[in-house]
Amino acid sequence: MSRLKNILKIYTDDLSYKEVEKLLKNDFPNLYNFYVNRMDRPEKAKNRFLNLIRFTINLFFEFLKQLSPIRRLLYTAAVLFFIFAFFENDWQLAMLAFLMLNVLIAFELADKLVVRDELEVARDVQLSLMPKTAPVNDHFEISCHIETAQIVGGDY
Repeated sequence: MSRLKNILKIYTDDLSYKEVEKLLKNDFPNLYNFYVNRMDRPEKAKNRFLNLIRFTINLFFEFLKQLSPIRRLLYTAAVLFFIFAFFENDWQLAMLAFLMLNVLIAFELADKLVVRDELEVARDVQLSLMPKTAPVNDHFEISCHIETAQIVGGDY
């Protein structure tokens, strides 16, 4: 039972209501907009179902285009293996597809963490370039304020 509590703790340790709310209200719409704003718009057809199918296909291909070529191949192979495993009732092939998708997620997560670390270094460098106090001048009253948009500001 303590092992189960430890596993549950791993999943819920840093989880908060605000984090779940952010995922649902901000992250999903931002992710959706990221792909939709880059994809080719399908021609509108009279059939709404056909429009939905075309939109979904274009959204899927835009997702694929954002992956590197080797990751695109890995993802496609995993999906094909899973589909084949589903129809053939082959659990070993389904597990291979599952493992391939998890390797892909691990690669993407590693990339995200590297970028986050690099942005943190850039933020530290940028903040170290800013003066700690406003300059003193007998003729002027000077005040300063810096606020970055997210992690690193675009202007110095």
